[in-house]
Amino acid sequence: MINRIKINEELWIYFSDNKWLVGGINFPKNIHLTLHLGGNSGLIDLHLKNEKKTEYFTILTIDKNEIEEILSLIILNLLKILKDKIKTLTFREFKRDYKIFDYQILEKKISKSYLKDFLDFFGMTESKKTLGINFPQDNFRIPYNFNRLIKNHITQNKRRINVEELSSGTAIHKSGNNFTYFILNKQIFLCDSNSLEKIDQILIEAIGFELFENVMKRYSEGLEYLTENLNKNVNKNPIHIRIVKKEASA
Repeated sequence: MINRIKINEELWIYFSDNKWLVGGINFPKNIHLTLHLGGNSGLIDLHLKNEKKTEYFTILTIDKNEIEEILSLIILNLLKILKDKIKTLTFREFKRDYKIFDYQILEKKISKSYLKDFLDFFGMTESKKTLGINFPQDNFRIPYNFNRLIKNHITQNKRRINVEELSSGTAIHKSGNNFTYFILNKQIFLCDSNSLEKIDQILIEAIGFELFENVMKRYSEGLEYLTENLNKNVNKNPIHIRIVKKEASA
């Protein structure tokens, strides 16, 4: 079973049941970033580690019992930010004006030859438990056969797909614009895919600029501490993200 991904020999990701590790050439030597999903401590933590010195620097912690509530708050913030970018349609309106890109049906249509073209294009290799991916550095274009397959698939399935069986995906308006859609309570919600290109900025706004800046500052302090020990008196106490509940007024 694959538990490690290497991308262009520049970035690697390792994952197990309770932690994710990220490292690569953009990290200082012997340094990697770990998201630990919690153990006996009951805390989820994000930390940096110097493998050579076996020393850690914890960036932030979250109580496992509060993670669902915290994520719910972030999602609510996202919806508030995106409310002007999302429009609601009936199934009839959606079927009339949009073509649906159904990845499951497309996957069934991909023959071995198409799949080989696709794997070759991304230079995918598998060695032991490591999946290697080498994206083309120049002339980044999807192979012609695969591109044609996608185009034919969209055209053929304009009317055939029962949208009521789907939950989310990509839709293409008859004008040619791409939209991300999801279905809730028998309604279609559409978001212009172009607005999602700035998803990093939207996420920062959803979690809060102050928190984001504090996390990035602590990340920089951790790198400095573990690589150069320029500041041995650095505060080792992590940022603890928690839910603060207001006391009911008497």
